Amino acid sequence: MFISVIIPLYNKSRFVERAVKSVQAQSYSDFELLIVDDGSTDDSAEIAMRHSDLRMRLIRQDNAGVSAARNRGITEAKGNLVAFLDADDEWNPTFLETTLALRMRFPQASIWATGYCHSSSGKISRNRFHLLHEGSDPQGFLLDYFAENGAWMGLTCSCMLIRKEALQTAGGFPIGVVRGEDHDTWVRMALRYPIAWTPRCLVTHFDDDPNNTDHYSYTGNWPYFDSVREYLTEVGSAAGIPDSVYQWLAKQHTGRLRENLLSNNRLAIREIIRDCRQIPGYRLKCLLWSLILHIPHHLITVAWRLKSLLAGRGGRIASSRFRGIRPFDRSRETH
Repeated sequence: MFISVIIPLYNKSRFVERAVKSVQAQSYSDFELLIVDDGSTDDSAEIAMRHSDLRMRLIRQDNAGVSAARNRGITEAKGNLVAFLDADDEWNPTFLETTLALRMRFPQASIWATGYCHSSSGKISRNRFHLLHEGSDPQGFLLDYFAENGAWMGLTCSCMLIRKEALQTAGGFPIGVVRGEDHDTWVRMALRYPIAWTPRCLVTHFDDDPNNTDHYSYTGNWPYFDSVREYLTEVGSAAGIPDSVYQWLAKQHTGRLRENLLSNNRLAIREIIRDCRQIPGYRLKCLLWSLILHIPHHLITVAWRLKSLLAGRGGRIASSRFRGIRPFDRSRETH
């Protein structure tokens, strides 16, 4: 089975060689490797192609963001199966072999994913999702994306093999979304298709790149509710949505309330309340936040700094918390 591997690339000269070598070292070799250079201003593309072989292609485009780069790779892909690898991540040599075996076991799925580990300052760790499934069948199982408490971190772009047609049907990656664009794609996929997952950690996600969006704190709202509403329009509202989906949505969106409050993004708070107030388990929380909206922002900041002082962290650190929160800017995308 021929696979198209896609690496979106933007100013990753320090890391991309590691990613490329991990693809070339795969035990399964029937693949093409597409490097989509999204307008890099350093020598990332030249470094990526330093060890090129006949399976590799370099595709250049003006900078348009990581979603546009991934979508370009999907369009150019020759295979019916696609796999993405971020330019600062790394695959275990058996990644493709394992995901193909997972596909053989669960042919009804359209995503076949593996576990992944975090590497920060040389320290390797697993995330909470994997800890929830410690001891589960290494041969894999069908994943209920929305019912899983840790599903937020259960999937990442670098850890999955995907049926190309299903990804295109779900709309690919959303253009202009700064953060959470991949999770929005998995939401749309999970509404339509089964997902198979194995707890085997065959991907290393590196947190050391300062260009990574994980290092920024954005305010605003996730696009997931809109994706669910679009799905209902597509299939008809009579089809309904499982309660687990709305519980998952409410959990993710209400988790944005505090940062939006600290940055005085009250429009986003009202949107979150509007979407979550009728979901069982979140009505009281939304009512409380409706009342909090009436408190002037300068009193909120004073209360937050006072809380920080009482907690022993100091006003200087509390002030930096505000500087670390920046408005939700859909024009700023990193890779």
